[in-house]
Amino acid sequence: MARLFNGGTQRLITTDEPATAVPVTLAAWVFPEDATTTMWVVGLINTGRDNHFALTLDDDELVRAHVRAGGGNGVASTATAATIGAWNHVAAVFTSATLRAVFLAGANKATNTSNVTPGAISQVDIGARVGDASNLFEPFDGRIAEPGIWDVALSDDEIAALARGISPLRIRRSNLLAYWPLLGIDSPETDLSGHGRNLTMTGTPARADHAPITRMRML
Repeated sequence: MARLFNGGTQRLITTDEPATAVPVTLAAWVFPEDATTTMWVVGLINTGRDNHFALTLDDDELVRAHVRAGGGNGVASTATAATIGAWNHVAAVFTSATLRAVFLAGANKATNTSNVTPGAISQVDIGARVGDASNLFEPFDGRIAEPGIWDVALSDDEIAALARGISPLRIRRSNLLAYWPLLGIDSPETDLSGHGRNLTMTGTPARADHAPITRMRML
């Protein structure tokens, strides 16, 4: 099963941040149900919202690897949109301060080379980014499953393997710092990487059908 987000009041969070600097890779499966607004999938962010590494969909459903530091931004965006009403694998690879790449379905790669170095990363947000007491920003409308975070720049072949349905547990296991299947049966959601970075819930996203992954399949 996956978690179904309502596009407004729900997110998952841990303040035990697994990574605070490059290199870092973010990946997940998404099933978007909205095509009109920017939506946050998974990101490393500070509480002030002005520094982050993020994997998002824009208002045209293009997939983005977005890095922000104060007023500076670097965005790699796919030319192809994610499919509404279907499962899509998405990934962002932040290799250095001057190189980031984004992928859709293990391909459709795009890069950006703006010089941006976020700091003060303090948490992981999934399904929306940190807001004030009454608001969340860029809330996701649809399902999210299998988010993983690595402290290494995964290769194009490794991203393609994830998109074929190979579990994050089978990709660079020694560099996998957090992995949440989001089966919808635990609260908090359990981190299966072995690092204990379990996710607490805001608004209790519902349980929903899961993405097409094979947990025991080897690369």
